[in-house]
This record gives sequence, structure tokens and C-alpha cells, in this order.
Amino acid sequence: MTVITRTINFIRKAVKGEKGSVLRGPQLWNTCSNGYRFEAGGEGEEWKDVVLYNGNSYSCIKTHVKTADNYPGSAADLNNHYWRLGQSIELIIAHIILAQYQMVENLGVRTIEMKDKDGNVVFRAKDGNLDCKGGNFENIKATGNFKSRNEKTWNEIEMNADKGYLVMRGPTSVNDDDWNLPGSDAEMTDLFKVKFESDGDTLSRIATMDLFGFGGRKRVNIDPEYGLRIYSDEGTDNESHLFLGKDGIDYSDGLGHVYHSDWNSLLKKIL
Repeated sequence: MTVITRTINFIRKAVKGEKGSVLRGPQLWNTCSNGYRFEAGGEGEEWKDVVLYNGNSYSCIKTHVKTADNYPGSAADLNNHYWRLGQSIELIIAHIILAQYQMVENLGVRTIEMKDKDGNVVFRAKDGNLDCKGGNFENIKATGNFKSRNEKTWNEIEMNADKGYLVMRGPTSVNDDDWNLPGSDAEMTDLFKVKFESDGDTLSRIATMDLFGFGGRKRVNIDPEYGLRIYSDEGTDNESHLFLGKDGIDYSDGLGHVYHSDWNSLLKKIL
């Protein structure tokens, strides 16, 4: 009598709506510390781990904890069947790039670059610098200093939190044919500036504002302590100014004529 022996493999049928494991990686083997738990994506496990080691990817087929000597291809791996050889790093990267959407955890790269449909770079992260030329930003909290500049128009805005000022700059002159562009002999100059200052008597922090025009020849200053001050050709022999303060008025026409009056005396003359 002949006895026939067969091996039957029972495959567990997934229940509809049951949550499966999520691919974690590929991540570099060397960046995972000893004691890191690799999961094979079995029943009740959250992750299916993939690592990169010596130019290839390896899929975890038996849940285990990382040690110094159970790397893919090691004796510990071969004896316990921890890892299955997968694809090369080049193919893994190609799949990530070509995928419509790929969630990757713990991916180390040196450069990230995004382009629009015309091939123009709109986002680049490289060598510690971040360049972004489009998009919407919400709920932003920035630390440090900020500068925005249009190379074509020379319009520039700078916020310096370290020194406490906000300044808008632009060209001293504009192009005769296109007023949006700087003139051929234009130089960069401050046009508007708000800065923080400190009052030594009251130890108060105050803000002052300057408006500049006509190539820096004219300046309007607003100060909480001194009031309104208007200068023309400041710092030259032809300087003229008008000061309007809380106590009175000072005026110089640049020709040596100076006028000063307190408000009470001035109002008596007017009224």
C-alpha cells in the first residue's frame, strides 16, 4: 500500500477593512541604532521595513532587533532569515521618483530639487541653503533675518531682527522708457526705514521712521520724542530743514536764515 504525503499551505484570508502594514523606508542600515526594531509586516505589525546596505535594498522577512552583527548577509541573517535581497539603490530611487505618491520615512539626501512644467527650478535644498520661488505659506514663524529682492526692478525689502529694523530699498533713478526699471546711472539706496531705538532716560524702546527721496537728498524723520523733522541736502552746506516738535518749530532755509519759535508765541502772532 502506497502512502501519499502532501504539504498543504494555508493562506490567511484578509478581512475586508483590516488595516495592513505600512512600508517604512528604504532607510540606511547604518543610521539605525542598535536595538532598533525591524518589522516584517506580519499580522498586527504596523511596519514593513526596507533598508539599504552595501548598494542594495533588503526587505525584512522576520521581525527582529538590530545588533552589531545581524546586518543583511551576515551569518546571523543567513541563520535566522531576517532579510531578503531586493533591488539596487538605483532602482529604488527610480521607483521613488517615478511614483505618483510615495511616503518615505528617514530618507537622507544631499540635494532636493523641484521644477515646474516648463523645467524651471522652483524649489531647491542644497548645501544648507533653501531656495523657493513659488507656493503658499501659512502659519509661518520665522527666526532671524529676512531679505527679499527683485533683481530686475531693484526693489528690496529687508527685516533684521538682530539689529531691529525694517528697510525698503530701491534705485536712485528709473529708466525713462520703463519706470519699473532702474536708470542707467542708478545706485541702490534706502527709501523707507523703521528702526528700534532706546530712550536712556526712561529705558523705553521706541520706534523711529525715515522716508528718503530724490537720491537721498531729502529725508523725513518721525520720532516719538522729537516729532517731525524734514531735511533737504542733509549734511551739505546747502542743508535746509523744518523741525516740528512738541515745544515749537525750527526752520532753516539753507541760506543762513534760521527761525525758531515756541508754539505759544507763534499762535499769538497768528491769532
